[in-house]
Amino acid sequence: MPKTVTPKKVKPLHAGEGRERQEKQPKPNKVRITEHVVAPTVDSPGVLVYHSEYVGIQYDIYIPDLIWKHPAVKTFWDGLGSVELGASIFKRFTGMWQGNKEKTNIYRMIVYAGRFQRGTLRVALQNEIGKMMAALSADKKVAQQAVLFTETKIKLTMSGNLRRQ
Repeated sequence: MPKTVTPKKVKPLHAGEGRERQEKQPKPNKVRITEHVVAPTVDSPGVLVYHSEYVGIQYDIYIPDLIWKHPAVKTFWDGLGSVELGASIFKRFTGMWQGNKEKTNIYRMIVYAGRFQRGTLRVALQNEIGKMMAALSADKKVAQQAVLFTETKIKLTMSGNLRRQ
C-alpha cells in the first residue's frame, strides 16, 4: 500500500518562494566547448560556446484547452513559477479522453536533478493539482474527472556563455 501524505505536511508551491536557491545553476556533469567563426574573413575573432550537460527531471502537465484560462488553473501556474525559471507550453494538441477528442495544452517544465527530491516534488504537484481540481469542481462545465502529468528523467544540454577569443 503506498504511503500517503496529508496536505498539511506538503509544502505548497507558491510564486516567489525558493527563488533564491533556484538562481544558482548546479554544476554540470560535463562541459564541451565549440569554436565558431563570426564572419567569413581571416580577421574575424572566433567565438567559444560552452555546452553544459545536466541530468534533469521533465514534467509534462496536460490541461484541456477548455479550462486553460480558468482562475483555478492560473493559480496553479503561478505556483509552478517558484519551481523553475521557465517552461514551454505546447498549445491546442488533439487529445483523447474516454473516446472523445478534445484540445489539450501541455505545460512542460524541467527541473535540475538534485534541486528537489523527486518524490517530494511529485507529492507537491499532486497536492496542487488536487486543489485546482477541487476549485474546478464547483462548476460542472469545467470540472475535471482527471488531470494527467508525467515525470521523466532526462539529460539536458544548456548551450551559451559565449566568449570572444
